[in-house]
Amino acid sequence: MLLHPQDLGKGASAASYPDEQELTTEIRREGDLEILASMPGSTSGPWSGMFDNSSPAFLVVGYGATRRVQDAGSFNPEEQSKRRFLRYQRVAGLFEPHIALTPLASWLPAFQTANPGRYKQVCHLINKLLPAEADFSGRREGGSSGDYLYTLQGLDVPFGALSDGYRAYIGWITDLLYHVCMGCPNSTRLVDSRGLVLVDEIDLNLHPEWQRTVCSTISRVLPHLQFVFSTHSPIVAGSLERQNIFVMEAEPSGASTVRQLEEPIYGLDAEQVLLSQYFKLETTRAPGYVDELQELSRQAGPGRPEIALALMQKLAGSPPSGAKTTKAPKRAR
Repeated sequence: MLLHPQDLGKGASAASYPDEQELTTEIRREGDLEILASMPGSTSGPWSGMFDNSSPAFLVVGYGATRRVQDAGSFNPEEQSKRRFLRYQRVAGLFEPHIALTPLASWLPAFQTANPGRYKQVCHLINKLLPAEADFSGRREGGSSGDYLYTLQGLDVPFGALSDGYRAYIGWITDLLYHVCMGCPNSTRLVDSRGLVLVDEIDLNLHPEWQRTVCSTISRVLPHLQFVFSTHSPIVAGSLERQNIFVMEAEPSGASTVRQLEEPIYGLDAEQVLLSQYFKLETTRAPGYVDELQELSRQAGPGRPEIALALMQKLAGSPPSGAKTTKAPKRAR
Protein backbone atom coordinates (compact mmCIF):
# COMPACT_ATOMS: atom_id res chain seq x y z
CA MET A 1 0.00 0.00 0.00
CA LEU A 2 1.28 3.45 -0.91
CA LEU A 3 0.96 5.95 1.92
CA HIS A 4 0.36 9.69 1.80
CA PRO A 5 1.18 12.05 4.70
CA GLN A 6 -2.59 12.25 5.33
CA ASP A 7 -2.49 8.53 6.24
CA LEU A 8 0.30 8.74 8.80
CA GLY A 9 -1.88 9.72 11.74
CA LYS A 10 -1.69 12.54 14.23
CA GLY A 11 1.74 13.73 15.23
CA ALA A 12 3.57 11.64 12.63
CA SER A 13 5.92 13.16 10.10
CA ALA A 14 6.25 12.10 6.51
CA ALA A 15 9.78 10.90 7.28
CA SER A 16 8.62 8.58 10.08
CA TYR A 17 7.64 5.73 7.78
CA PRO A 18 8.48 4.64 4.25
CA ASP A 19 6.03 5.63 1.52
CA GLU A 20 5.12 1.99 0.90
CA GLN A 21 3.81 -0.29 3.66
CA GLU A 22 2.64 -3.91 3.66
CA LEU A 23 -0.87 -4.45 5.02
CA THR A 24 -1.55 -7.86 6.55
CA THR A 25 -4.57 -9.02 8.56
CA GLU A 26 -6.29 -12.22 9.54
CA ILE A 27 -9.89 -13.43 9.87
CA ARG A 28 -10.27 -15.82 12.79
CA ARG A 29 -13.27 -18.04 13.39
CA GLU A 30 -14.51 -18.35 16.97
CA GLY A 31 -17.62 -20.55 17.09
CA ASP A 32 -20.20 -19.03 14.77
CA LEU A 33 -18.40 -15.68 14.63
CA GLU A 34 -15.69 -14.49 12.28
CA ILE A 35 -13.40 -11.91 13.86
CA LEU A 36 -11.01 -9.59 12.06
CA ALA A 37 -7.79 -9.97 13.99
CA SER A 38 -5.83 -6.87 14.89
CA MET A 39 -3.01 -6.03 12.55
CA PRO A 40 0.53 -5.90 13.90
CA GLY A 41 1.19 -2.37 15.08
CA SER A 42 -2.45 -1.31 14.67
CA THR A 43 -2.46 0.75 17.86
CA SER A 44 0.63 2.65 16.81
CA GLY A 45 2.67 3.27 13.71
CA PRO A 46 1.23 3.94 10.25
CA TRP A 47 -2.03 2.00 10.82
CA SER A 48 -3.16 3.83 13.96
CA GLY A 49 -5.25 6.35 12.02
CA MET A 50 -7.41 3.56 10.63
CA PHE A 51 -8.98 3.10 14.07
CA ASP A 52 -9.45 6.80 14.83
CA ASN A 53 -12.80 8.27 13.74
CA SER A 54 -11.47 11.81 13.87
CA SER A 55 -8.46 11.02 11.68
CA PRO A 56 -8.48 11.72 7.93
CA ALA A 57 -6.17 8.72 7.42
CA PHE A 58 -7.28 5.92 5.09
CA LEU A 59 -10.51 7.58 3.97
CA VAL A 60 -12.66 4.97 2.18
CA VAL A 61 -16.26 5.74 1.18
CA GLY A 62 -18.59 3.43 -0.76
CA TYR A 63 -22.02 3.68 -2.38
CA GLY A 64 -24.25 0.79 -3.47
CA ALA A 65 -26.75 0.81 -6.32
CA THR A 66 -29.69 1.26 -3.90
CA ARG A 67 -28.45 4.61 -2.60
CA ARG A 68 -31.16 6.95 -1.41
CA VAL A 69 -31.33 10.10 0.71
CA GLN A 70 -33.32 10.09 3.93
CA ASP A 71 -35.53 13.05 4.81
CA ALA A 72 -33.47 15.52 6.85
CA GLY A 73 -36.20 15.80 9.49
CA SER A 74 -36.06 12.10 10.31
CA PHE A 75 -32.29 11.71 10.05
CA ASN A 76 -30.49 11.29 13.38
CA PRO A 77 -26.67 11.31 13.09
CA GLU A 78 -26.25 10.38 16.77
CA GLU A 79 -28.35 7.26 16.28
CA GLN A 80 -26.26 6.38 13.24
CA SER A 81 -23.03 6.67 15.22
CA LYS A 82 -24.40 4.43 18.00
CA ARG A 83 -25.36 1.68 15.57
CA ARG A 84 -22.26 1.68 13.38
CA PHE A 85 -18.59 2.56 13.67
CA LEU A 86 -17.98 5.68 11.54
CA ARG A 87 -15.59 3.97 9.18
CA TYR A 88 -18.18 1.28 8.52
CA GLN A 89 -20.90 3.91 8.05
CA ARG A 90 -18.90 5.21 5.10
CA VAL A 91 -19.16 1.90 3.23
CA ALA A 92 -22.33 0.38 4.76
CA GLY A 93 -24.39 1.21 1.65
CA LEU A 94 -22.33 -1.30 -0.34
CA PHE A 95 -23.55 -4.14 1.88
CA GLU A 96 -26.89 -3.02 3.34
CA PRO A 97 -29.48 -1.88 0.77
CA HIS A 98 -31.62 -0.04 3.33
CA ILE A 99 -28.82 2.34 4.37
CA ALA A 100 -29.69 5.99 3.68
CA LEU A 101 -27.27 8.71 2.64
CA THR A 102 -26.62 11.68 4.89
CA PRO A 103 -28.98 14.51 3.82
CA LEU A 104 -27.24 17.79 3.07
CA ALA A 105 -29.69 19.78 5.21
CA SER A 106 -28.70 17.74 8.29
CA TRP A 107 -25.10 18.98 8.41
CA LEU A 108 -24.29 21.86 6.03
CA PRO A 109 -26.29 24.58 7.89
CA ALA A 110 -24.04 24.16 10.96
CA PHE A 111 -20.98 24.97 8.85
CA GLN A 112 -22.53 28.23 7.63
CA THR A 113 -22.10 29.76 11.08
CA ALA A 114 -19.43 27.60 12.73
CA ASN A 115 -17.04 27.38 9.78
CA PRO A 116 -17.97 29.77 6.93
CA GLY A 117 -14.83 28.88 5.00
CA ARG A 118 -15.74 25.19 4.92
CA TYR A 119 -19.32 26.12 4.00
CA LYS A 120 -18.14 28.10 0.96
CA GLN A 121 -15.85 25.25 -0.11
CA VAL A 122 -18.75 22.75 0.01
CA CYS A 123 -21.06 25.04 -2.00
CA HIS A 124 -18.30 25.64 -4.55
CA LEU A 125 -17.59 21.91 -4.98
CA ILE A 126 -21.29 21.03 -5.33
CA ASN A 127 -21.59 23.61 -8.12
CA LYS A 128 -18.48 22.29 -9.88
CA LEU A 129 -19.82 18.72 -9.70
CA LEU A 130 -23.27 19.60 -11.05
CA PRO A 131 -24.00 19.67 -14.81
CA ALA A 132 -23.81 23.04 -16.55
CA GLU A 133 -27.57 23.67 -16.51
CA ALA A 134 -27.81 23.29 -12.70
CA ASP A 135 -26.77 25.66 -9.91
CA PHE A 136 -26.56 25.44 -6.12
CA SER A 137 -26.67 28.72 -4.19
CA GLY A 138 -27.13 27.44 -0.64
CA ARG A 139 -30.65 28.87 -0.38
CA ARG A 140 -33.35 26.77 1.30
CA GLU A 141 -37.06 26.39 0.73
CA GLY A 142 -39.01 28.32 3.34
CA GLY A 143 -36.00 30.27 4.55
CA SER A 144 -33.88 28.14 6.88
CA SER A 145 -35.98 25.06 7.53
CA GLY A 146 -36.74 23.30 4.24
CA ASP A 147 -34.87 21.46 1.52
CA TYR A 148 -31.96 23.09 -0.26
CA LEU A 149 -32.93 24.63 -3.59
CA TYR A 150 -31.28 23.85 -6.93
CA THR A 151 -31.71 26.16 -9.89
CA LEU A 152 -32.50 24.28 -13.11
CA GLN A 153 -32.94 26.34 -16.27
CA GLY A 154 -33.92 29.38 -14.21
CA LEU A 155 -36.35 27.59 -11.88
CA ASP A 156 -35.73 26.92 -8.18
CA VAL A 157 -36.43 23.27 -7.39
CA PRO A 158 -36.21 21.73 -3.88
CA PHE A 159 -34.14 18.57 -3.58
CA GLY A 160 -37.20 16.36 -3.02
CA ALA A 161 -38.74 17.48 -6.32
CA LEU A 162 -35.68 16.74 -8.44
CA SER A 163 -35.61 13.84 -10.89
CA ASP A 164 -34.37 10.43 -9.76
CA GLY A 165 -31.09 11.01 -11.59
CA TYR A 166 -30.39 14.30 -9.83
CA ARG A 167 -31.34 12.93 -6.40
CA ALA A 168 -29.20 9.80 -6.82
CA TYR A 169 -26.19 11.80 -8.00
CA ILE A 170 -26.47 14.77 -5.61
CA GLY A 171 -27.22 12.35 -2.78
CA TRP A 172 -23.91 10.53 -2.94
CA ILE A 173 -21.67 13.48 -3.83
CA THR A 174 -22.98 15.52 -0.87
CA ASP A 175 -22.68 12.46 1.40
CA LEU A 176 -19.08 12.13 0.19
CA LEU A 177 -18.40 15.80 0.99
CA TYR A 178 -19.87 15.23 4.46
CA HIS A 179 -17.41 12.41 5.19
CA VAL A 180 -14.52 14.42 3.77
CA CYS A 181 -15.50 17.38 5.97
CA MET A 182 -15.73 15.21 9.09
CA GLY A 183 -12.12 14.11 8.81
CA CYS A 184 -10.42 16.98 7.00
CA PRO A 185 -8.13 19.12 9.20
CA ASN A 186 -8.94 22.84 9.28
CA SER A 187 -5.60 23.59 7.66
CA THR A 188 -6.42 21.42 4.60
CA ARG A 189 -8.72 22.34 1.73
CA LEU A 190 -11.46 19.82 0.99
CA VAL A 191 -10.25 19.50 -2.58
CA ASP A 192 -6.84 18.35 -1.31
CA SER A 193 -8.23 15.43 0.72
CA ARG A 194 -7.02 11.96 -0.24
CA GLY A 195 -8.99 8.75 -0.21
CA LEU A 196 -10.72 5.94 -2.07
CA VAL A 197 -14.34 6.21 -3.27
CA LEU A 198 -16.30 3.20 -4.56
CA VAL A 199 -19.53 3.83 -6.52
CA ASP A 200 -21.67 1.00 -7.87
CA GLU A 201 -23.50 1.81 -11.14
CA ILE A 202 -22.24 5.39 -11.57
CA ASP A 203 -24.74 5.84 -14.42
CA LEU A 204 -27.73 5.11 -12.13
CA ASN A 205 -30.73 7.08 -13.52
CA LEU A 206 -28.43 9.54 -15.30
CA HIS A 207 -29.49 11.01 -18.65
CA PRO A 208 -27.24 9.78 -21.51
CA GLU A 209 -25.90 13.32 -22.02
CA TRP A 210 -24.75 13.37 -18.40
CA GLN A 211 -23.22 9.90 -18.69
CA ARG A 212 -20.81 11.26 -21.32
CA THR A 213 -19.14 13.60 -18.84
CA VAL A 214 -19.80 12.32 -15.31
CA CYS A 215 -16.46 10.50 -14.87
CA SER A 216 -14.32 13.30 -16.26
CA THR A 217 -16.17 15.93 -14.20
CA ILE A 218 -15.77 14.09 -10.91
CA SER A 219 -12.10 13.26 -11.47
CA ARG A 220 -11.34 16.85 -12.48
CA VAL A 221 -13.12 18.49 -9.52
CA LEU A 222 -11.75 16.04 -6.89
CA PRO A 223 -8.37 15.10 -8.37
CA HIS A 224 -6.83 13.67 -5.18
CA LEU A 225 -9.57 11.12 -4.54
CA GLN A 226 -9.28 7.78 -6.33
CA PHE A 227 -12.64 6.73 -7.76
CA VAL A 228 -13.61 3.18 -8.63
CA PHE A 229 -16.87 3.08 -10.60
CA SER A 230 -18.87 0.14 -11.86
CA THR A 231 -21.18 0.55 -14.86
CA HIS A 232 -23.13 -1.27 -17.54
CA SER A 233 -23.37 1.87 -19.65
CA PRO A 234 -21.55 1.83 -23.01
CA ILE A 235 -21.63 5.65 -22.94
CA VAL A 236 -19.71 5.76 -19.66
CA ALA A 237 -17.30 3.06 -20.85
CA GLY A 238 -16.66 4.95 -24.09
CA SER A 239 -15.63 8.04 -22.11
CA LEU A 240 -12.66 6.22 -20.56
CA GLU A 241 -9.21 5.27 -21.76
CA ARG A 242 -8.45 1.55 -21.97
CA GLN A 243 -5.96 1.74 -19.09
CA ASN A 244 -8.73 2.86 -16.73
CA ILE A 245 -11.14 0.01 -17.51
CA PHE A 246 -11.22 -3.33 -15.72
CA VAL A 247 -13.66 -6.02 -16.87
CA MET A 248 -15.36 -8.33 -14.37
CA GLU A 249 -16.21 -11.75 -15.80
CA ALA A 250 -17.95 -14.69 -14.13
CA GLU A 251 -16.26 -18.07 -14.36
CA PRO A 252 -18.23 -21.36 -14.67
CA SER A 253 -17.30 -22.05 -11.05
CA GLY A 254 -19.09 -18.88 -9.96
CA ALA A 255 -15.88 -17.00 -9.16
CA SER A 256 -15.20 -13.63 -10.74
CA THR A 257 -12.05 -12.61 -12.58
CA VAL A 258 -10.76 -9.14 -13.26
CA ARG A 259 -8.81 -8.34 -16.40
CA GLN A 260 -7.94 -5.53 -18.78
CA LEU A 261 -8.49 -5.70 -22.52
CA GLU A 262 -6.19 -4.35 -25.21
CA GLU A 263 -9.00 -2.97 -27.39
CA PRO A 264 -9.31 0.84 -27.05
CA ILE A 265 -12.89 2.16 -26.93
CA TYR A 266 -12.37 5.79 -25.89
CA GLY A 267 -14.37 8.04 -28.21
CA LEU A 268 -16.41 5.25 -29.82
CA ASP A 269 -20.19 5.60 -30.00
CA ALA A 270 -22.49 3.47 -27.84
CA GLU A 271 -23.19 0.86 -30.52
CA GLN A 272 -19.50 0.42 -31.31
CA VAL A 273 -18.77 -0.08 -27.61
CA LEU A 274 -21.58 -2.64 -27.25
CA LEU A 275 -20.20 -4.61 -30.21
CA SER A 276 -16.66 -4.53 -28.80
CA GLN A 277 -14.93 -7.12 -26.60
CA TYR A 278 -16.16 -5.27 -23.53
CA PHE A 279 -19.86 -6.13 -24.00
CA LYS A 280 -19.61 -8.87 -26.66
CA LEU A 281 -23.00 -8.23 -28.28
CA GLU A 282 -23.42 -9.62 -31.78
CA THR A 283 -26.03 -6.97 -32.56
CA THR A 284 -27.93 -4.20 -30.81
CA ARG A 285 -31.12 -4.78 -32.80
CA ALA A 286 -34.29 -6.17 -31.16
CA PRO A 287 -34.48 -10.00 -31.42
CA GLY A 288 -37.73 -9.89 -33.39
CA TYR A 289 -36.21 -7.51 -35.91
CA VAL A 290 -33.20 -9.78 -36.32
CA ASP A 291 -35.55 -12.73 -36.99
CA GLU A 292 -37.28 -10.74 -39.74
CA LEU A 293 -33.94 -9.88 -41.34
CA GLN A 294 -32.84 -13.50 -41.26
CA GLU A 295 -36.12 -14.65 -42.83
CA LEU A 296 -35.81 -12.10 -45.65
CA SER A 297 -32.21 -13.17 -46.16
CA ARG A 298 -33.28 -16.81 -46.54
CA GLN A 299 -35.98 -15.86 -49.04
CA ALA A 300 -33.76 -13.60 -51.14
CA GLY A 301 -32.13 -15.23 -54.10
CA PRO A 302 -31.83 -15.24 -57.89
CA GLY A 303 -35.06 -14.17 -59.56
CA ARG A 304 -36.47 -12.58 -56.42
CA PRO A 305 -35.37 -8.94 -56.62
CA GLU A 306 -38.39 -7.72 -54.62
CA ILE A 307 -37.21 -9.72 -51.57
CA ALA A 308 -33.66 -8.41 -51.92
CA LEU A 309 -35.04 -4.86 -52.14
CA ALA A 310 -37.20 -5.40 -49.05
CA LEU A 311 -34.15 -6.69 -47.16
CA MET A 312 -32.04 -3.66 -48.10
CA GLN A 313 -34.87 -1.28 -47.17
CA LYS A 314 -35.27 -2.96 -43.79
CA LEU A 315 -31.53 -2.77 -43.16
CA ALA A 316 -31.67 0.93 -44.04
CA GLY A 317 -34.57 1.45 -41.69
CA SER A 318 -37.01 2.59 -44.37
CA PRO A 319 -40.44 0.99 -45.01
CA PRO A 320 -40.84 -1.31 -48.05
CA SER A 321 -41.99 0.44 -51.23
CA GLY A 322 -45.77 0.52 -51.44
CA ALA A 323 -46.18 0.03 -47.69
CA LYS A 324 -48.69 2.23 -45.95
CA THR A 325 -47.51 4.45 -43.11
CA THR A 326 -49.61 5.94 -40.36
CA LYS A 327 -48.90 8.96 -38.23
CA ALA A 328 -48.40 8.36 -34.54
CA PRO A 329 -50.89 10.16 -32.28
CA LYS A 330 -49.61 13.20 -30.45
CA ARG A 331 -48.55 12.59 -26.88
CA ALA A 332 -50.24 14.53 -24.12
CA ARG A 333 -47.82 16.66 -22.15
